[in-house]
Amino acid sequence: MPDGDVIHLCHNPTCSNPLHLTAGTRSENMMTSYYSGRLQRKLPLQDLPAIVARCKTPADMKEVAAEYGCTYTAVRHMVRRHKQVG
Repeated sequence: MPDGDVIHLCHNPTCSNPLHLTAGTRSENMMTSYYSGRLQRKLPLQDLPAIVARCKTPADMKEVAAEYGCTYTAVRHMVRRHKQVG
């Protein structure tokens, strides 16, 4: 099995039909999820630089999560991911 993600073309995580599965990168899997409506992003991408600048402590991340109506974990993930990419 190659490195990367298994993309479920039928959008059913329990499906193991080889015709419904394909190999891809994490980015491709996330984009497939986003465009199919399965990934609900509550943090606007255009706000990420400002959010990252604000989130110096876990308390800051909790505040941002409450402001955007998402979880602390979602904010932490986006902030860490943005710092790795940007």
